[in-house]
Amino acid sequence: MLDNLLGFLNALTVNLSIGLLTLMAGLCLGFVTAAVRLAPNRLGAQAMNFFIGILRAVPSYVIMIVMIAILISTDALGMLVPETEALLALFLAMLAGSISSCSDAWVTFLQYRAQGRMEQSLLIVPNAFQIFIVAVMSSGMGAAIGVHEAVHYTLALAETYESRIDRIILVASVILLFAAILTPTKYLVGRASARFLG
Repeated sequence: MLDNLLGFLNALTVNLSIGLLTLMAGLCLGFVTAAVRLAPNRLGAQAMNFFIGILRAVPSYVIMIVMIAILISTDALGMLVPETEALLALFLAMLAGSISSCSDAWVTFLQYRAQGRMEQSLLIVPNAFQIFIVAVMSSGMGAAIGVHEAVHYTLALAETYESRIDRIILVASVILLFAAILTPTKYLVGRASARFLG
């Protein structure tokens, strides 16, 4: 049991790493897009708003499947092993959503800052943390293309159990573990947001 828990926690570090990388890249690229969206050049702003709208509309899962198909069929990056290709496809898919969310967060930050409402502009901190949590939770879709993260580990472990009830208990336990992490986090983010707005 302890080995299984350690294995799960080790796999969870993949989710956390992908979430963190997605957030960092999203914040950098999101700032650039936010600056363009708020620039005096209306044509550029409209074009960027259209681009962000597309990123917001296309499901990350669809992007992930398309990216892995491109990477595998073209062998675009040459010497990458399949697992690295899967990680890259997952990262790029999640980055699309992260850019749109971070861009919105930066727009809010810059607008509040321009109005001199510095305390409200700090909403970007809980917003960024919420984007990170969503990214960590969403990274579980990588199991569909073979990324060895927490969901993949859970499904592989469940396959080793002969009893259906044991499999159900395992999956339910993992769901409860994620809920135990997510619920307090969402509460704290909500409290922090209310404090900044108050």
